[in-house]
Amino acid sequence: MLNLDISQQLNMLFRTFLSSDGDEYTLQEVADASGNKVSPGYLSYLRSGKKKNPSAEVLRTLATFFQVPVGFFFGEPLPDPESVNEDNMDDVLRDPLIRGIAMRSFGVSDQTKKLIMLFLDREKRLAVK
Repeated sequence: MLNLDISQQLNMLFRTFLSSDGDEYTLQEVADASGNKVSPGYLSYLRSGKKKNPSAEVLRTLATFFQVPVGFFFGEPLPDPESVNEDNMDDVLRDPLIRGIAMRSFGVSDQTKKLIMLFLDREKRLAVK
């Protein structure tokens, strides 16, 4: 398991969970979505490592925004996302992009793989809406 500090965790979330236009969310967008429970300035301090100990409310707010369990910030392992049905694995692996994702994930930590799978599950849920 990775032992990341809050700035590394937040930066990973910002890099992984992108806005609908494919860019990182801005600090202002996150602040606005939080109902101003966290300010852009405070987010900047957290991302830069100048502030290291956010409140439980801030962590819950950020976990809700990025759709990860709040335990992510406490080093708890991420849950295993829904897996692909084994019955259609041959069809899935015919997709060259999926094969590319699988090849690039080799050697990456299990925690990072689970975060990527959570991201993909989130994108699938958003596509259905």
